[in-house]
Amino acid sequence: MVNLLKELDIRSIITAHETDLSYLFEFYWASQKASLQHRAERTQTKLSWANGLPLNDTHSDCSVNLLCVEEESTTKKKQKTLFKKFTWITDVKITQETAFTIQQGGRTRWHIENDTFNTLKNQGYQFEHNFGHGKQNLSVVLAYLMFTASLIDQIQEFTCKHFNAALKKTGRLKYLWEKMRAYFFLYHIKSCEELYTAIAGNLGANLSDLVHIDTS
Repeated sequence: MVNLLKELDIRSIITAHETDLSYLFEFYWASQKASLQHRAERTQTKLSWANGLPLNDTHSDCSVNLLCVEEESTTKKKQKTLFKKFTWITDVKITQETAFTIQQGGRTRWHIENDTFNTLKNQGYQFEHNFGHGKQNLSVVLAYLMFTASLIDQIQEFTCKHFNAALKKTGRLKYLWEKMRAYFFLYHIKSCEELYTAIAGNLGANLSDLVHIDTS
């Protein structure tokens, strides 16, 4: 995988566990490491690294850079001390200038799981594990459509005040989708702006407040 990323000229930050890469870590512990410390209000972080290490004994010609982060933090009332340790391999050269940025990138990878996969599965996109299996199945098309829809929605969250107002009113994405479906069934909608404004302003209103009924 590391070689493939290099061939495609794609920069990478990959979680590395000592139990899985003992050969790599033997070289790391024996190498001359550089280090950097960072202090925040309740957190002390030590970063240490070495560049140009062999990945493993099978691919000793594949060199990687290893970053190790040890973090000690205390709770707000200082009743408990927490210790965390993270390690990553990367093809980006680790220096005093890049080390902290690399560890920030490595630690935000959980957004891929939380903000993508969990959203697709639990926030009304109806994404299922069996989607995407094979190259000639309808499930692949459905998966691509769901990813595209999610991308468009993320862009709206960043750029559209009307979308955000509707989302704030409904509370969760899946509730927003349900409300949108209801409006599509009941009304002729001229624009997304009109739709989101209606949801943001009229959520929970009586139907008689929204339409004029001619009783004559």
